[in-house]
Amino acid sequence: MQAVLKVTVKGEDGKTREKRMLFDTEKSTEICDVINGFGYAVQTIFLSKGGLLFIRNNNRKELTTADQETIKDYIGEHYPERYVEAFGKVEEA
Repeated sequence: MQAVLKVTVKGEDGKTREKRMLFDTEKSTEICDVINGFGYAVQTIFLSKGGLLFIRNNNRKELTTADQETIKDYIGEHYPERYVEAFGKVEEA
């Protein structure tokens, strides 16, 4: 599944700007599912080759982007082993 989505990126000058990019589930790494209260995988989180996280809505068959830190927080809280695989080892508390 592919979609061209708008994302906010930080340039070399430190300024943020919006940019349209192609997201492709076939060329990206599947990280984890988002499970609802009934135990169904309603969304799947992917990591693009360019290092951006995006979400596939499994019911509507659509792709979306979201705040990168919020998605990382979700992965870290619910799938810590996948977080380490995708982003590297973190310091133990």
